[in-house]
Amino acid sequence: QVPSTVPLSLEPVIPSVSNRRPGVFDVTYTLSQPGEYNIEVAVFGDSLSAEPFTAVGVEALASPQHSTVELPKTILPNQPFKAKIHAKTDGGLPGQVGEE
Repeated sequence: QVPSTVPLSLEPVIPSVSNRRPGVFDVTYTLSQPGEYNIEVAVFGDSLSAEPFTAVGVEALASPQHSTVELPKTILPNQPFKAKIHAKTDGGLPGQVGEE
């Protein structure tokens, strides 16, 4: 079950930030529970958007222990690549990561 909302927290979270290239950053944060989130991105206290982004975190219906990832044989630095994810449940059935 996905709760409709998560208790409001005004505490800022500190995500992991990595510099992909000058001016482009990857920001990663792991949600602690499923639910609806309003996300505001700020740099030095200045918001990057007039309105927060809305995102819905869903409970994964796939098991990391039973799922696999197919990577290309060659991956070039600083180039995008595609990977195939074979998500499976604990019972070995095809899994999913959420609903649209």
